[in-house]
Amino acid sequence: MESVSRIPEDPGPPPLQPSPVRILVQTLTHLVPSDGVAGDEDPYGDRLISMLDRICKHTWNVEFEPGAFRWYTCGDEFGYNN
Repeated sequence: MESVSRIPEDPGPPPLQPSPVRILVQTLTHLVPSDGVAGDEDPYGDRLISMLDRICKHTWNVEFEPGAFRWYTCGDEFGYNN
């Protein structure tokens, strides 16, 4: 009769979890791009979403999804076309 080894196999290292990424963007307010996503009625939202979309495409090669990415702005008074 064979003896069965009761020593568990080594599962190896735990799977890596993606760590948070922080991206800082600093620009002059009148140079913030606008892609026309939100239309002319909301120039602030259009510029904000355009920047977030560009950052996601440049960093992860995906489009910005509000439920998937967290973001925070500080002093984002964008210049408007007057």
